Amino acid sequence: MATTTTGDSFKENNPDLTRERSHASFSINEITEILDGGVDKTKFRKEMEKMLFDDPLFKDFYKNFFKTRSELYEESVARGVKLFSLRQKYKWTDEQFEVIEDLVNHLFGMSLHFTMFIPTLERLATETQKAKWLPLATNFKILGTYAQTEMGHGTYLQGLETTATYDSVTEEFILNTPHKSSMKWWPGSLGKSSTHAVVQAVLIINGKKYGMHPFMLQLRSLDNHMPLPGIEVGDIGPKMTLDYNDNGFLLLKNVRIPRQHMLMKHAQVSRDGKYTSSGPNKAIYAPMVLVRVKMTKWVHDALRQAITTAIRYSAVRHQSKMSDSGPEPQILDYQTQQYKLFPVLADTYALFFMSRNLRRQYDRMMEEIRNKGSYKMLAEIHSISCGLKGLSSKLGIDGASICRTACGGHGYLKVAGISEVLGLLHSVVTAEGEYTVVCLQTARYLMKQIAKVSVEEVVTGSSEYLNVDPQSYSCPLQTPADCLNLTFLCDIFRNRANCLHITHASEIMLKSDSLSWGDDLDDFELEYLLGDYTDSETIADSACKKPKNDIQCSGYMCPDCNKVLKTISGFPGHTSKQHGRAI
Repeated sequence: MATTTTGDSFKENNPDLTRERSHASFSINEITEILDGGVDKTKFRKEMEKMLFDDPLFKDFYKNFFKTRSELYEESVARGVKLFSLRQKYKWTDEQFEVIEDLVNHLFGMSLHFTMFIPTLERLATETQKAKWLPLATNFKILGTYAQTEMGHGTYLQGLETTATYDSVTEEFILNTPHKSSMKWWPGSLGKSSTHAVVQAVLIINGKKYGMHPFMLQLRSLDNHMPLPGIEVGDIGPKMTLDYNDNGFLLLKNVRIPRQHMLMKHAQVSRDGKYTSSGPNKAIYAPMVLVRVKMTKWVHDALRQAITTAIRYSAVRHQSKMSDSGPEPQILDYQTQQYKLFPVLADTYALFFMSRNLRRQYDRMMEEIRNKGSYKMLAEIHSISCGLKGLSSKLGIDGASICRTACGGHGYLKVAGISEVLGLLHSVVTAEGEYTVVCLQTARYLMKQIAKVSVEEVVTGSSEYLNVDPQSYSCPLQTPADCLNLTFLCDIFRNRANCLHITHASEIMLKSDSLSWGDDLDDFELEYLLGDYTDSETIADSACKKPKNDIQCSGYMCPDCNKVLKTISGFPGHTSKQHGRAI
């Protein structure tokens, strides 16, 4: 019988990679610290790598490709339990735990407990409710998920069919999924793991509907983990990838919960059934915005894995002598391979800076909500996160596909990891808002901003370039060197976006006779309008602009971006030695 190897005998450094790293024209450590967020964070990451990868649970992830769904699930739960216990032991902050999540490629169970369940309680529960449930959640006495998407509806929240009918006699809500299409479908960790869920349901009082509201629901017994009466819950089955995650379904039949189990920070129901609202009705969307913000980073992380694999492969794979007496060159020295991979590498860096900037904007929005009760940034961040979630997922899928083909037959193997990346990215393009739907959200926001400008109202934020008259613009490029000036490039892209938006908005207005645009956008118009906004304006601006209280900027060029730009500023067609590769 043939023997197999675990690969231990092939762990020495490849000489081609060693040579490439030694010839780098930039400081590898400096770039590493930029990507990690500083010297201390790089030190923390390396310490965590050593601690985790010495543990059998977190090493040799390639063996996952030979395991069954049940084995994958059981190991992911074991990793989740281990990580949760380590978090308690070492008192890791949320930021530190995100580093841990990245290190283990998010391959652990019950991650939605941190991604959605706890943030939803923090943002939508009253102080009394938080005092009751957050200690249980943070100490893992309960495990939660977030149940919003239904079999029949996802992003169209007004179409959700799950109901929560108030009974003033018993002071309870009665939860039901009245149709097959109303069953909750897709929530992670719902199928087997979670004991509790935040369930989004249509509130009904005395026959009147009050729209979607969040409810805290216990799913399973804390004694034997069996579903409670009236609850049918289970796993939805195999998926394209991510089979370690127990995505589930949920059916509810006359399930009663106490009145106090409606999360009442922004809306309340009194004992006698009186409904009051004490905050913006869109506040419940804040947790969804957070996930979309995080998704842009997940895309970067996935594409980083794919491009790293592809470039390393291209550095060690040799192909076809150029002359009888010459050596067989690395395929990375071929211009055709550079044209494939270097734009993907540039996209990966752009996605990194964009996702980091977007997260900072989200954090500032949440700070304003907590400290001032101000939701004025919510529409802006919702719009940007929708557009960038859509754009980044598209860039990720296209880039990872290029990386797969650039590795030839080796890239088709599961152990190469790129097929797993592609599967993940195909989930991101759909989860928390399908591509076209989220892009339309941004397109509609742009149309509203243009409508304001048309009546001489000044707009602020990411669309403030719409205030400028395009007729007054003159191109700043005078020399070839100006093409690497990020201030000039951002100005050019903003002007291009401004011209195209105004032209297209005028065409839509002629069709609709109204400035209430959005529903009239077809797919071509969407790509035309939104592709410009996200590609030209937001990515470039987000990648280069840093908060004034973080570092001192010079225009839009920050020191971090300046260093990275110098690292990757060569164009495809230059030789590998000019690029100073460090893989």
